[in-house]
Amino acid sequence: MKERAKSAKTLICLLQSLIGHKTRIDLRNDCHLVGVISSVDSFMNTELTHCHLRDHDHQLIQSFDYYFLKGSRIRMVHIPEDIDIIKNIENQLTVIQSRRKGVQRSTQRSTQSTNE
Repeated sequence: MKERAKSAKTLICLLQSLIGHKTRIDLRNDCHLVGVISSVDSFMNTELTHCHLRDHDHQLIQSFDYYFLKGSRIRMVHIPEDIDIIKNIENQLTVIQSRRKGVQRSTQRSTQSTNE
């Protein structure tokens, strides 16, 4: 529950809206990853698929089918040009709010059945 609240109050929701998009992520060690984002949590821990790790000169270091990136290693995320940032944030906030309402409904149902 706290994780969703954090996502809704920060720009992490923008990063979460990029799931399924090919994106470049610059790392704190001056390397960068280019791959498809498959998952993002409220700590910015990011899972990528079909990604390539490159050094500061853009030389390929290694390719990965799957890569887990700890959020604290991220310096910057490049938003693809075809992304409408405002629209993506609004859509992701709608998704987060609908999940929150679903959780509230199921909690109410379980509380009602316990009281009966």
